[in-house]
Order: sequence, then C-alpha cells, then structure tokens
Amino acid sequence: MSNEQISQVLIDDDTEIYIDTEKPLQLEEGYELSIKSVNDNETRAVVELRKNGQILDTKIVQPSLDYATVADKTYIFKSDMGSTQDIITIAVYFKNVFHGGNNESDSATVSGIFQISDTPMPIAADQEYGKMRIRTVDANDYAITMDNKDNRIVLSRNKDVPLMGDINIRTADQSDTGPENPLRYYIYKSAEQNI
Repeated sequence: MSNEQISQVLIDDDTEIYIDTEKPLQLEEGYELSIKSVNDNETRAVVELRKNGQILDTKIVQPSLDYATVADKTYIFKSDMGSTQDIITIAVYFKNVFHGGNNESDSATVSGIFQISDTPMPIAADQEYGKMRIRTVDANDYAITMDNKDNRIVLSRNKDVPLMGDINIRTADQSDTGPENPLRYYIYKSAEQNI
C-alpha cells in the first residue's frame, strides 16, 4: 500500500494435495510448480516454477530434514511489482517428499498454498471504482476509505444496484415504506463456487 498498489489474493488454501513429476501443481495466472527430482534419502526436492510454459525459477525444498524449519519446507517466489520490490507472490508449503525409485515418479504432499496476482491494482486518492471513490489510503494502518462522492446511489424496492466491481446492493420487495418502515437492503458480493 505504501506504493499505492494492492494485489488480489488468488489462492489461500491448506488442503493437502499430492503432486508428482508427471502432475505439477496448477496455480493461477498460468503458473505451475513441478517436482524435478527427489534425492534417494527423501530429504529434499528440486522444484521448478513455470509461467505459461517458461521456466522462471528453480529451488530446493527440504521438508524431510531432521529439525526442518518452515523456511526449509516452503517454496517461495518473489517478484517486483511496479516500484515495490521482492514481493512474495507464491508460497507453497511441502509436508513431505518421496523418491519413486526405478520406473516410479518422484512425488510430494503439499499442505499450504498462497498466491497473489502478479498484476497489482493501483490505489490512489480520488480513483474511482464503479460508484465508489477512494478517499484516503493509509499505508500505516493498511486501511482504505471509500465514499460515493459525486456518484449518487438511488435505492428503490426490489432492485440490484451495482456499487463497484462485483459488489452490489440488493433492496427488499417492500410495497409499504416510510419513516417507521424504511426500505430494507443488504450489500453482497457475487461469487462462484466450484463444486
């Protein structure tokens, strides 16, 4: 926020996932993390990050070392975003790794994935998003204050009113409104869930 930009969290998941040398971990925005090899005593793995097929990074994770730290078990990828440098955009926690031996794939269990978009959104005072405007950006408190100055929002019964992005206001289907019975409404965000 100090450089007037934020990035969307794309993945924040602690579900255990099994991956191997034939089946890389699919991430968002064209990224994938694959296991290249696991050593014979199953203490470390060489992993490779690609974006749209291009190799970006190769590192070693060591989840099965005696007294392994979180840093030993976590693959981290940092990138520059505008004027902000070394932002962690991908972090993958490896629970364990397995050497497949002859004719078998090397594999691993991943139990934590975090990824943010590598395309940040600018945030600056007076910038507008739909009917809302950024009033202030406080990098110290990580707070953004917004209002609808110069963008009047009119509510009437049984309507969906776009506010900003996929955030809307839904009003009740009330035929009788007044000072004692004001129009009821709620703010909601449209979302899709894969089942």
